[in-house]
Amino acid sequence: MRGMMLTIAAVYALTVSGVAQQPPAPPLRFEVASIKSSPDRLDVLASITRQAGGRLFLSGPLRSLISRAYGIENSQLVGGPSLMSRNFDIVAKAENTDATPAQMNQMLKSMLIERFQLRAHTEMREADVWVLKLAESNGALGPRLKRSSLSCPTIEELVAALEATASSAGGDRLAAALPKAGDPCERSPQEIAAGRQKGQPISTLVVMLGLSGRPRVQDRTGLTGRYDWDLTFDPRPLSAAPNAPPPTGPPLLTAIEQQLGLKVESAKGTAEFLVIDSVQPPTPD
Repeated sequence: MRGMMLTIAAVYALTVSGVAQQPPAPPLRFEVASIKSSPDRLDVLASITRQAGGRLFLSGPLRSLISRAYGIENSQLVGGPSLMSRNFDIVAKAENTDATPAQMNQMLKSMLIERFQLRAHTEMREADVWVLKLAESNGALGPRLKRSSLSCPTIEELVAALEATASSAGGDRLAAALPKAGDPCERSPQEIAAGRQKGQPISTLVVMLGLSGRPRVQDRTGLTGRYDWDLTFDPRPLSAAPNAPPPTGPPLLTAIEQQLGLKVESAKGTAEFLVIDSVQPPTPD
């Protein structure tokens, strides 16, 4: 899901003469990094990733490595030479052994810019998108979608708190974000995985759809405020094996329409793309 990359803002401080702008913090970089070309293989494997103790092990096509660094889908990359499909193995080490995934991605981005001479820019372009909209023209909601009086932590808020656990106060921030026992917002991981949410904006459902393999979902429901919903659906992929257990409910999109009164349709829209201006083979270790 899009939104977990580290952003660095300009810092302003009051001085005797007025407001003085401080220079932005330098970009995060790996302490050491090794890049080796690896045998080509089917891109269906995407990129193999392991992270532990400030070390990052990546293996995959350059296109997938760039996508990871910028926090986007491969389909959001435009342009680039044939080098984009070549596979590379990367072993890197951060000075901070407690670096978060977002910080490691920022370091990966710096490495791609420095070692691969990556130059790119973003553009809004017309694209095929998914839109989430009301199923009924009269605005009626489904039987399992109810307005809520709760305001529970969103996925984005929990992820931000989790990312902050590397800092000295991060543990306190995460503990404060997580609902306590007996809190009306409390729900088990099993409930969340089963499609039960409390006190959430519709944007949370958009995030869930993105995680289910439907990137570039746009909310066109017009629904504001917070909602509770309880979805029952078959979590298996469309290509489930013939001998897989029987489904426990309808497919996800069918369940959303029947139970929540919403529907997902393909449409034309605009989306942000990363356009590759230039990229070169990596400089030697």
